[in-house]
Amino acid sequence: MKSSQSANTPAFMRCPLCKTLLFSNEKTWQCEKGHSFDIAKQGYTNLLPVQNKKSKAPGDDANMVSSRSRFLNQNFYQPISDKINKILIRYIHTANIKSPNILDAGCGEGYYTNHLHDALSENENDTFTVTGIDISKHAVSAAAKRNRSINWFVGSSSDLPLADESQQCILSLFSPLPAAEFKRCLSHDGLLIVASTGENHLIELRNILYDEVRKKAFDPSNAVDPFFKPARLCDSDIQQVYTVAFTLNLADSETIKSLFAMTPHYWRVSPKRKEVLDTINELTLTVDIQVHLFSPETPKK
Repeated sequence: MKSSQSANTPAFMRCPLCKTLLFSNEKTWQCEKGHSFDIAKQGYTNLLPVQNKKSKAPGDDANMVSSRSRFLNQNFYQPISDKINKILIRYIHTANIKSPNILDAGCGEGYYTNHLHDALSENENDTFTVTGIDISKHAVSAAAKRNRSINWFVGSSSDLPLADESQQCILSLFSPLPAAEFKRCLSHDGLLIVASTGENHLIELRNILYDEVRKKAFDPSNAVDPFFKPARLCDSDIQQVYTVAFTLNLADSETIKSLFAMTPHYWRVSPKRKEVLDTINELTLTVDIQVHLFSPETPKK
């Protein structure tokens, strides 16, 4: 497929202030009511109004983004990316979708978004548009350095700057699930792909950090109900949840701490427990990820 947004002009962006469509030139995004948003020289646009911020710098800070980039750039999690890309491409082909619009909501520093764009680009028969949105300015700034053919925006997933039913697929990879907003932006026959952690994910690290570990997988079904229902890629496919499981060998303290800094455990454990990781120079970890598929629920009459 060929990326269709070479001039950064998708026709589905929505003004975060007045909700009318946004259109871009090389320097700004503007709506018909005159609201204007500058395109930063790094290649992203901030569509998060000051009045919608709950803090001065919401989302991941610079240190967390740096840790995430250091870890992901070593491709430790590439099997997760490959599985998601395979599922999405199969969905596009099976559903015979032409020129799909794809959103990575909560894209972070863009690792998965960029790999998806590369996978889609290998097929030259169709065009596509990939958009990455995250509430962290630090994350989106880092993401924009990966690929200028992706539309990068600072914005909130709970108030997406996207037109109604404008996306054929939405990815939510280890990110919040504002189900009502996702349904608003997803086409009626679109696909929501949610990646979440299984009960054994990083169990070895958790055993180090906590006195008692609760082995419970996160099930997003409750979080997206009643707006979405479990989906299959096609009628002959029985799977609605895919498992990605493998073993990870980390051979130095810096990589271990980079992984730790990009997990929610970083905020949950005491400083004393964090210091334990300074003494660990090698760690074998279990990766246990669940990829869930959902389609919009049909409103009851």
